[in-house]
Amino acid sequence: MNKAEKLVIQEFAALFRSCAVCYWPESDMRRRMEIHHLVGGAGRKHDRRNLLTLCNNCHTVLHSGSYLTGLPDLNKGIL
Repeated sequence: MNKAEKLVIQEFAALFRSCAVCYWPESDMRRRMEIHHLVGGAGRKHDRRNLLTLCNNCHTVLHSGSYLTGLPDLNKGIL
Protein backbone atom coordinates (compact mmCIF):
# COMPACT_ATOMS: atom_id res chain seq x y z
CA MET A 1 0.00 0.00 0.00
CA ASN A 2 1.43 3.36 -0.96
CA LYS A 3 1.26 6.67 0.97
CA ALA A 4 -1.75 7.97 -0.96
CA GLU A 5 -3.74 4.80 -0.23
CA LYS A 6 -2.81 4.95 3.46
CA LEU A 7 -3.96 8.56 3.58
CA VAL A 8 -7.34 7.66 2.03
CA ILE A 9 -7.89 4.96 4.66
CA GLN A 10 -6.78 7.23 7.53
CA GLU A 11 -9.10 10.03 6.37
CA PHE A 12 -11.99 7.58 6.01
CA ALA A 13 -11.39 6.18 9.50
CA ALA A 14 -11.34 9.71 10.94
CA LEU A 15 -14.73 10.52 9.35
CA PHE A 16 -16.60 7.30 10.10
CA ARG A 17 -16.10 6.47 13.78
CA SER A 18 -18.83 3.91 14.39
CA CYS A 19 -19.73 0.50 13.02
CA ALA A 20 -21.87 0.67 9.88
CA VAL A 21 -23.85 -2.40 11.01
CA CYS A 22 -24.39 -2.20 14.79
CA TYR A 23 -23.44 1.49 15.28
CA TRP A 24 -20.94 0.64 18.04
CA PRO A 25 -19.08 3.91 18.73
CA GLU A 26 -15.32 4.13 18.43
CA SER A 27 -15.29 5.89 21.80
CA ASP A 28 -16.32 2.63 23.52
CA MET A 29 -12.94 0.93 23.64
CA ARG A 30 -14.33 -2.59 24.26
CA ARG A 31 -14.34 -3.12 20.49
CA ARG A 32 -11.98 -1.79 17.89
CA MET A 33 -12.95 -0.31 14.56
CA GLU A 34 -11.66 -1.96 11.39
CA ILE A 35 -11.83 -0.90 7.77
CA HIS A 36 -13.52 -3.39 5.44
CA HIS A 37 -13.14 -3.34 1.65
CA LEU A 38 -16.50 -3.94 -0.04
CA VAL A 39 -14.73 -5.30 -3.12
CA GLY A 40 -11.74 -7.24 -1.86
CA GLY A 41 -9.09 -9.46 -3.32
CA ALA A 42 -5.73 -8.79 -4.86
CA GLY A 43 -7.00 -5.94 -7.05
CA ARG A 44 -8.93 -4.16 -4.30
CA LYS A 45 -9.09 -0.41 -4.41
CA HIS A 46 -8.33 1.83 -1.46
CA ASP A 47 -11.01 4.27 -2.57
CA ARG A 48 -13.42 5.66 0.02
CA ARG A 49 -16.37 4.37 -2.06
CA ASN A 50 -15.01 0.85 -1.48
CA LEU A 51 -14.56 1.19 2.30
CA LEU A 52 -16.76 0.51 5.29
CA THR A 53 -16.06 0.91 9.01
CA LEU A 54 -17.01 -2.17 11.05
CA CYS A 55 -16.39 -3.10 14.66
CA ASN A 56 -14.24 -6.19 15.09
CA ASN A 57 -17.31 -8.31 15.98
CA CYS A 58 -19.27 -7.42 12.84
CA HIS A 59 -16.14 -7.75 10.70
CA THR A 60 -15.53 -11.26 12.06
CA VAL A 61 -19.15 -12.28 11.42
CA LEU A 62 -18.98 -10.96 7.86
CA HIS A 63 -15.81 -12.84 6.96
CA SER A 64 -16.40 -16.07 8.84
CA GLY A 65 -20.15 -16.44 8.62
CA SER A 66 -20.15 -17.18 12.35
CA TYR A 67 -22.99 -16.13 14.58
CA LEU A 68 -22.70 -13.67 17.46
CA THR A 69 -25.60 -12.96 19.79
CA GLY A 70 -27.41 -9.75 18.99
CA LEU A 71 -25.98 -9.32 15.51
CA PRO A 72 -27.83 -9.92 12.27
CA ASP A 73 -26.62 -12.49 9.76
CA LEU A 74 -24.22 -10.55 7.58
CA ASN A 75 -23.29 -10.96 3.95
CA LYS A 76 -22.00 -8.64 1.27
CA GLY A 77 -25.51 -8.22 -0.14
CA ILE A 78 -26.66 -6.68 3.14
CA LEU A 79 -23.73 -4.27 3.19
